[in-house]
Amino acid sequence: MPGVDVSKRRDFQKSHVIISEKKDKKAAKHMTKDLPYPFTSAAQYEASLRGAVGSEWSTRATVQKATMPRVVTKVRPRVSLLPRLADAVADPCPLFRARPSPQMGTIIHPLQKQW
Repeated sequence: MPGVDVSKRRDFQKSHVIISEKKDKKAAKHMTKDLPYPFTSAAQYEASLRGAVGSEWSTRATVQKATMPRVVTKVRPRVSLLPRLADAVADPCPLFRARPSPQMGTIIHPLQKQW
């Protein structure tokens, strides 16, 4: 090949190996540009990535700790305050009295919009 010094290739003197030195665009998306916070050197970060994570190699507690998400959120159901508002008033006037709707037996408040 003109322009490439054969002695400077990574596969020089390896008769059964051809190493491609082209940039892999798909792998480049997953490369980190900076070191994550707790690591001070690239060697530390690479050593942490080399450790196998899986139930075949580690205990169950280790796998759960290694694969646990950093933030855990709980989904709470939405609670409507309109039926409670009508029950809280001892003697509500007819304007604030909740009435059952004809659809699906849900309670519709008079001030609530019907869609």
